[in-house]
Amino acid sequence: MASAATPAFPSTNETTNYARLCRLLVDVGSQALRDTFDAIHPPTRLHAVLGRHPEHATLQSLRKKRILNPIQWGKLYPTIPSSVSSKNFDITLLMVLLRNICGLPHPTTGWDNLPPAADVSKEANIARLKYYRNNVYGHASQASVDDATFNNYWQDIRKAILGLVGAGYGAAISNLKNESIDPATEEHYRQLLKQWKQDEDNVKETIREFEERTRQELQQISSEVRNIGEKLDTQLKEDTRNEGKELDQHYMIEHAIKLTNTSMTSLYLLCNEICDDGAAALAECLKEKTSLTNLNLSFNKIGDDGAAALAECLKEKTSLTNLNLSFNEIGDDGAAALAECLKEKTSLTNLNLSTNEIGDDGAAALAECLKENTSLTYLRLSFNKIGDDGAASLAECLKENTSLTYLRLSFLKIGDDGAAALADCLKQNTSLTYLRLSSNKIGDAGAGSLAECLKENKSLEMLDLDENDIGEAGAAALAKRLKENTSLTSLHLSSNEIGDDGAAALAEYFKEKKSLRTLNLDENNISEAAAAALAECVKENSTLKMLYLKNLTKLRKLYLYRNEISADGDAALNAAQECHPSPTIYSDKEDRKR
Repeated sequence: MASAATPAFPSTNETTNYARLCRLLVDVGSQALRDTFDAIHPPTRLHAVLGRHPEHATLQSLRKKRILNPIQWGKLYPTIPSSVSSKNFDITLLMVLLRNICGLPHPTTGWDNLPPAADVSKEANIARLKYYRNNVYGHASQASVDDATFNNYWQDIRKAILGLVGAGYGAAISNLKNESIDPATEEHYRQLLKQWKQDEDNVKETIREFEERTRQELQQISSEVRNIGEKLDTQLKEDTRNEGKELDQHYMIEHAIKLTNTSMTSLYLLCNEICDDGAAALAECLKEKTSLTNLNLSFNKIGDDGAAALAECLKEKTSLTNLNLSFNEIGDDGAAALAECLKEKTSLTNLNLSTNEIGDDGAAALAECLKENTSLTYLRLSFNKIGDDGAASLAECLKENTSLTYLRLSFLKIGDDGAAALADCLKQNTSLTYLRLSSNKIGDAGAGSLAECLKENKSLEMLDLDENDIGEAGAAALAKRLKENTSLTSLHLSSNEIGDDGAAALAEYFKEKKSLRTLNLDENNISEAAAAALAECVKENSTLKMLYLKNLTKLRKLYLYRNEISADGDAALNAAQECHPSPTIYSDKEDRKR
């Protein structure tokens, strides 16, 4: 019996049109999304970004919801963290990342609908690419598109791509439209577009399953809570009958709260959706709770009204020492309400307001209260909307405040002016020991101002300037003034641009001064010559070891990851480690631990 002939699918103008659109979306569209992502999170800093708490927590949540599959997770967090690259991200993963960890607002019509023509924002063009992908995929059953439809789609997709990444893609798109394409290639791109659509459909189905599972779990929890309430109600009625009393429902609820609240010292309600109404209700319940010392309400969508209600409650409580309101929606008004509470509240020592919507006005309100407050020692304000004006307000309060020891102002909009204001206050402040200013906009001028304050400040032990815009001049200024400072033990300068001259200046510092225990110079364009200079300074320390043993043994860690150190530079570091084993030198080679 003769075998059936393999069916043939000859190319036509219409099938080629469809394949070209698939290629435009898959090849050019994915590269446009990748370029957009890289512009927000540069490749050289990507592993650091993915390791930060907010981004990692968000991605962990997506992983638990199965929106990110194990393969995608492995691409985000490879065995060697520094090897992560957006080049390995498929178009589905890029879409997820752009929507969740790039700070892009939702398009006015949502991510799944076509934005209005007047909206030419980055997020709108991303939504357009997705919308046009769905339109093109609508022709998948026939895998063909007529000329008129093809030209309309092509112009729409082209406009979205150019709006996203600029006119530089114009020539490539024009060439792609005219290039010949064989049947095998046509089929390849048809399958790629199909896979992209299927991947996203799988994500949507996973979200639906997760939402349904969550709904069922909440129903079960609600039922269990009702059962507990009924049992408690019965017990309370029995108790009151024994005492010859009758209690109304309102009193029984209050009494139940008191019964369960008599000795509780910590309350953790993070990752719920308490919102303002829930925060207000909780505040009322806690007014009579005098033993509570720790309250964590992070990830709860609490806004200004909820913060104000909690602040009123805290005015009446004298036991609370730790309050975590991070990852909420608190703005300037909420910060001001909490500030008023701090003027009266004397027991609170640790306040975390990171990742909210607090701007310069809110920072000013908090600063004003800190002039009077004498209990707060830890204040975290990272990932807010605070700029130079807010930093200046906080600096003014630090001239008077004598209790604050830890201040975190990372991932804000602080530039040279804000750094100068903080530096000026540090000349007078005697309590602050930790100052974190990573991921701001501080350049050489700001670093120079901070360097000048080190000449007079005697309390600061840790200064974090990672991921700023500090160059060689800023590093040289810091190195110069470090020679006159005896308190600083930890200096973080990773992900700046200090280069060889900056590294050489820091190397000179080690020849004269030995108070630093930790120096972080990751990702600073340091070459082998500068690495050799750093190694030489460590060797010189070892020759003075017998004269200055106490100071010379203080250096514990030297970070040199992801620089341009060749074999010669690495050999110099090995020689330095042999001469002076006390610091552990971390570079791209295996850690030299003893």
